[in-house]
Parts: sequence; C-alpha cells; structure tokens
Amino acid sequence: VIAIVMSAYGAPDVKKHWRFILYLAGAWFLIGTGIVQQHFRNGGYTDFVYYRWLFGLDPSHPVSPLAVAQALVRPEALAILAAIIASMFALPLLAPRWLMLAIPPYLANVLSAHVPQNDLHLHYVLLLLFPLIVAGGFGARRLLVLPMRSTKRAMALVVILPALILGWGTGRFPPAQYAKPGLYDRPNSVAQLQAATSMIPSDAPVNADTGLTIWLANRHTINDFPDKLDGSSYVVLDQLTYLGYTTNPAQRQRAIDGLATSGRRLLFDDGRFQVWSPVGD
Repeated sequence: VIAIVMSAYGAPDVKKHWRFILYLAGAWFLIGTGIVQQHFRNGGYTDFVYYRWLFGLDPSHPVSPLAVAQALVRPEALAILAAIIASMFALPLLAPRWLMLAIPPYLANVLSAHVPQNDLHLHYVLLLLFPLIVAGGFGARRLLVLPMRSTKRAMALVVILPALILGWGTGRFPPAQYAKPGLYDRPNSVAQLQAATSMIPSDAPVNADTGLTIWLANRHTINDFPDKLDGSSYVVLDQLTYLGYTTNPAQRQRAIDGLATSGRRLLFDDGRFQVWSPVGD
C-alpha cells in the first residue's frame, strides 16, 4: 500500500523508490511466514494450511462454488468491515479506487479456514485497517474539495461521532457498554498456565481455549478449542475462560463433556487449568 501511494503521490525523490518498497514488502512477507514464523512455531505449520480447503485438500471442509461464495460474504466479517467504514464516516467510500486495496487482505481473511481469522476477529482485522485508513485519507481529501466551506468546521466534529458511538456501543474496553470490568481484576496467571502445560512436548499439537492460545502460540501446532480438534492434540482448558464471538458455548461444552469418554487422560487439574492427553496416550 505504501509503495502504491509513493508511486501515485510521492515527490520525485520519493517516488523513484516505490518499487524497492514493494519488493521489500514481498520479501518480508516470505521471510516472515517462511522463516520467522517457523522459528517461533518450532518448525510447525504455516498459515498457508488454512487455505488447503480451496484445493480440496481438507476433508473436513469440502470445497464448492457455494462454499466459496458463503465464505466471501460471511455476515460477521461484513459486519466488522461495515463498522470500520462507518466509524470513518464512510470516507473510504469517497475514494473507491483506493478502497480496492482492501480487497486482497479481505479475501486472505475470509477464505481462510481458521475461525477467528475468517470472521475478522482478534488481530486478523489489522490486515484491513491500513488500506482502509489510506482510502479514508484520500476520501477526506476529496471531501475537503466539495462545495461545503461554510460547514467544514461543523463537519469535522460530526465526523468524530460515528467512531465514538461505535466504540462505546460495541467496544469491550471500559467504559464501553459491553466492557466486563471483572476481566481486568483477575490476577496474572501466566506462570500458573506455564506450569500446567510444562508436561506438553514442545513439538506436540495443542488445542486450547481461545484466551490461552496467545501464550501457547510458539507450539508446533495450535488451534482454538474445539476447532480442528483431533485425537493427536493435547487439550488445555481454562475454567475461567473468556468466550468471545468466535467460540460457540454449547459446542465447547459438548466437546468438554466428551473428553473423558474419548480415550484421553486428565493429566493436570489445579482447579483453574486442565490438560488432557491425546487419544490413547
């Protein structure tokens, strides 16, 4: 995105470097996914595995024109995209050509088989934010040249309101309407989690509650419980877990109820965290 902006609007001394930035971005993408990510995941899976279903390589996720179409128009993803644009006073819509830069990251997210990613939850939405901000900036530039000089100052105040209203009405951080202050009063339990999971081999696949995966992301394979749960994975549960939009509480509870009869053993239980073995281990 930066390279394209430089190419279109950069000063002569800046514009001549746009190809270098473009190549650098491509190289960093390959280095980040092929080397850096593999280092932290101990040579485990890459994010490319989430796109196997598009080539018929994931039996649990059959590919068809209807399945692809449904992925492209996921209600959750479209709602988040609409909320972002609305919070920017719809300014990206005033720069439709620049708005097209958001299409590749949108497709990369919604066509993934990874549940938080294809719904644009957690950090995955960040892929969209930068091109949307750029489109919003050019949209604001176009807004300023419209014949409405007498209302520009008032308009500046009005533009802020959608972001404030959406932030308060849908946000999770205090003082937003859906904030849960109790989540911020809990003691730090990272050391407790690390002790609970210390018996899990570093190269073993792990299926853990959503709130725990960030602390276990250096594992060979990590998935949000119960998504992609199979018999080879260790299961890590949090009795005080936070269930976000990406976790179906009923589905999670059914999966928990079935652990004891699935051939797994309870390896650890301190009243807060539970660790279950792979099937037959």
